[in-house]
Amino acid sequence: MANLDAVSSSFNSTLTDSFDQNSVLKVDKGDALFFAGLFNSMSAEMEIQSAYNLDGDIDSPYNAEASSDPLINNGNGPSIESFLNANQDFLKLTDAAKLAEAKASVSAALVDMDSAIDSILAETDDQIDDMITIDATMDSAEIKTWIAETQASINGDSTNIGMVALNLKTFFDNGVDIRSKLPAFSGNNASSNFIDPTAGGVIDDTVAIDLNEDSNADGIPDIAQ
Repeated sequence: MANLDAVSSSFNSTLTDSFDQNSVLKVDKGDALFFAGLFNSMSAEMEIQSAYNLDGDIDSPYNAEASSDPLINNGNGPSIESFLNANQDFLKLTDAAKLAEAKASVSAALVDMDSAIDSILAETDDQIDDMITIDATMDSAEIKTWIAETQASINGDSTNIGMVALNLKTFFDNGVDIRSKLPAFSGNNASSNFIDPTAGGVIDDTVAIDLNEDSNADGIPDIAQ
């Protein structure tokens, strides 16, 4: 990523297909910024995954169930209930420091993507042979607004991102132990509401995002059915 960030604003190169000399691809600063944003996003994803325990033993609970009923769960592996019971630490937050790394990566990705949009829009030459282009139907202003709102939520300045309210600062700074927020399960079906509909304070507007919404009034959240 550091090499991509160091690319000069005047950088411009042309790649020619070795099999077709008429096929060329132009690469410039906007492309470098786009890929820097993409790679920072990928880093953030891996860092978030590393913050949680995602190790799970599928075989043991499946074999235990299958020994009593070979056709249990239609032979598709253990039920959610048995899997969670056999893997008590699954989805627990185990390394909050990784979320701090993810916060830095997400912030860098947002800056890169915002700058990439500005750089590409500022180009005046024909874009037909550019590596990364912005489709004429894409609302770049709306995307830049979304980027700014996401940055504000991460920094704790605001929680409004489009039509929802998310406190991303809470997620990255405090962490959310996902396992402790899950509803109870019976087989593959939830059997209770979510314990904390705010997801540890990340969901700032539980009306717009209601984890426990129950449209058919059966006592089970719609999202868990």
